[in-house]
Amino acid sequence: MVNFFKSKMWPFGDIVLLKLYCVVVGIIIGAYIASFVKSYLWLFVLVAIVLVVRLFYFYFFKNE
Repeated sequence: MVNFFKSKMWPFGDIVLLKLYCVVVGIIIGAYIASFVKSYLWLFVLVAIVLVVRLFYFYFFKNE
């Protein structure tokens, strides 16, 4: 059985590729369901703002 939750040190290039893949998949999904995305744009913007604030909090103020 493969342990998917084991700790692994990811090389920088692998992280860049993973993020690029996620962006490409998001663009493709957004292109196919553009009317849905446009109708709930305010919700997507709100979620993005909350996630950025959370990221900044953990990056700058978390001392662990």
